[in-house]
Amino acid sequence: MLAQGFLCLGKSTLPEFGFNATTEPAHDVPTRNPWNLAYSTGASSGGSAALVAAGVVTRSVRDTANFLEQAEAFYRNPELPAGGRIEGPSGRPLKIGLILDSINGHKTDDITRQTVEETARKLEKLGHRIEPVSVPVHSSFPDDFALYWALLAFGVKANGKKLIHPAFEKHRTDGLTNGLDTMFRKQFWRLPTALWRLKRSRHDYAHAMAGFDAVLTPVLGHTTPPLGDLSPEVPFDTLFERLRQYVSFTPLANATGAPAISIPMGRTPDQLPVSVQFMGRHGGERTLLDIAFTLEAEHPWPLLRDLIRQGHANDAAPRADSLTGTA
Repeated sequence: MLAQGFLCLGKSTLPEFGFNATTEPAHDVPTRNPWNLAYSTGASSGGSAALVAAGVVTRSVRDTANFLEQAEAFYRNPELPAGGRIEGPSGRPLKIGLILDSINGHKTDDITRQTVEETARKLEKLGHRIEPVSVPVHSSFPDDFALYWALLAFGVKANGKKLIHPAFEKHRTDGLTNGLDTMFRKQFWRLPTALWRLKRSRHDYAHAMAGFDAVLTPVLGHTTPPLGDLSPEVPFDTLFERLRQYVSFTPLANATGAPAISIPMGRTPDQLPVSVQFMGRHGGERTLLDIAFTLEAEHPWPLLRDLIRQGHANDAAPRADSLTGTA
């Protein structure tokens, strides 16, 4: 990053151990969404998300493509194809799968669904083929992934002094970490088969993607929640059910190792961005950037500074510390 000319300003915020889907640590102020300071900026790296949303990190597909190209100069997995230099849409027609609802049985909310469907229509008008597909993993995936999530919390609490710091005190962990730890202790006997299926999901996904260039999904199950909705202070059972409804698409990329990109393609009435996700074949980053370049050219997305100039953003000139929760 330094070789590419980036300026490193400091460490961005995250929730406790990165476990939550919002950055509202029990020991500090919340990280706020630059587009509307009453809303969550997400997680598990919410401070980074705030920086992206504010236009500090990258502002265009070109920025992302350039970074990927230069990163490959330092290291590239020799088992996967090189991304190389990508400067714009190729115009190559693609076959893209479409998934609207998650495998966990929760229906995607109307605004998010409409944004995904409108994106699919835009791609069809541009000559791409869109075809509905089923979620390409076993039906047990949500429960298996939840158990792995809980395993991480158990591991942190059991080995915090070795993993984190000699002064680690497990009794000070927040409600989400404690709830996940308890959940794992009750279900640990399921771990071997759950891990086997999660590892198998890479092969299931690759097999399902053989006839497609990419798949289009929502990023999240519903639009951005207000601060407090996913706070670790919420009782665990309620919080975990909210998390399962909200974070219901990105775990596919976590477990399968597939490349994915999120692109802002809509806005809520409160002017919060609504994004769609494209997942590619393993090693298919070039195709994802091709799609992103295409959509950016046809549907330029607004930057926060543009919204501020128009007077639509909440708190038109938010300070950096109010976004990230750090001085």
